[in-house]
Amino acid sequence: MSAEVAANIVPLRREPSLFDGLPGAASDLDNWLLLGDLLGDAERNIGWRVGEWWLSFKPAWGDKEAFAQSPEWRASRKPALRTCQNAATTYNAFENSRRREKLSFTHHAEVADLPQDEADTLLDRAEAEGLSTRDLRDIIANRQVFNHRAEGTGDNEWFTPPQYIEAARRVMGTIDLDPASNPVAQKIVGADRFYTKYDDGLTQPWAGTVWLNPPYSQPLIGLFVERLAAEFASGRVSSAIMLTHNYTDTAWFHAAEKGATLICFTRGRVKFIDDDGQECAPTQGQAFFYFGPEDDVFREAFLPFGFIR
Repeated sequence: MSAEVAANIVPLRREPSLFDGLPGAASDLDNWLLLGDLLGDAERNIGWRVGEWWLSFKPAWGDKEAFAQSPEWRASRKPALRTCQNAATTYNAFENSRRREKLSFTHHAEVADLPQDEADTLLDRAEAEGLSTRDLRDIIANRQVFNHRAEGTGDNEWFTPPQYIEAARRVMGTIDLDPASNPVAQKIVGADRFYTKYDDGLTQPWAGTVWLNPPYSQPLIGLFVERLAAEFASGRVSSAIMLTHNYTDTAWFHAAEKGATLICFTRGRVKFIDDDGQECAPTQGQAFFYFGPEDDVFREAFLPFGFIR
């Protein structure tokens, strides 16, 4: 009976009722409870399946982001682009041995960007105490205030000091695009084109030379890292420099390292600038990722800020 029930869960859109072709499923308590178990399993696991499916795309087939933004895709029953990207980020963050069978995919997504030991501790607690995803979100929020740029330091916007932007220009020549920015930051960056959070830079075209100081909250940072690596690999982005915190134990950091040409780990912490022009110190160090062909130029420009690997 279980196989028969499972086979009828997927094609819901094609059947007038979930119980069509399942004699007794609606009236027999055991079958009804079994169906509930299967639906619960499907609900907990659908995110993992979407992430696995999205990551299984072969580059030889074309540009999957372009496919997912096409009218044909949007008219189909396929998941939305952002759903796919979010699912893939969480899928990458948790190998099978770290996934909690009793917790939902959304539980894992809430902690996917935390250091591994902290994420595992919170998932253990969620499992033991029956915490909801909202409970996890509140715990994380009370642990430290997540800022768009300066995680753990307050809720104001922080901007990159000019000496680092000048170094980026020495390496790349120009900054054609800043895909995660705002008008205030552009007083320093001065990119030819920039996207704000209202533009949703993840859905916009990227090309040329890119400066990226991405949002540091999850899942956005993982999505921006994935997009930058993909655009550089495709050749649409000719070179890029990305500034992040040096969270070497996160999945997104390893994804960035895999695609980057060089990394500069800063000596001390970058003293960001707030809306009032005051220097602000984050609670962790930073790293500059370089994607491009000018290895020697990057070394010369960024060596004064730290060591390069």
